[in-house]
Amino acid sequence: MLIVPILVVILGFNALGADSVTRVDPTDSYSSAEASGGFTVLRSEGLGKDWHLTAADAPRTGGELTLRIGLVAPSGRFARFAESGRPARQALAAELGGTPRSTGAEEINGQPWLRYPGRGEEQALVSVRKDVVVVVTGTADLAELRELAASLR
Repeated sequence: MLIVPILVVILGFNALGADSVTRVDPTDSYSSAEASGGFTVLRSEGLGKDWHLTAADAPRTGGELTLRIGLVAPSGRFARFAESGRPARQALAAELGGTPRSTGAEEINGQPWLRYPGRGEEQALVSVRKDVVVVVTGTADLAELRELAASLR
């Protein structure tokens, strides 16, 4: 008899659209990246409420810091952006694996971006700027990755 009330609670919880996405505060990761002084730190601005920030990290590898911010896109798929002051070849190898080759170019908000295949089913957009390499990647569709790239300021 106890199973019926439990099922009612579970079904009701799911029917109400319970949010099972764990959200994080990226403040410490941004602060670490900014304190490193190794590159201009870009932040995502103006994404809709249907984007959820789920991960933030700023690890140091070989003396170089990389800021990584993970999100769940409106489609429910994963997206991430990484920022690094490393040389482009090293940053791409770290974020995309191997020696990726560009599959095309486009302009997003007046900035040049290159398209790359990512790991597994991921795709990526890469912008090499004066002092920072930005990699936007994930299983989110290309339109969502473009939206994320456009939000970086």
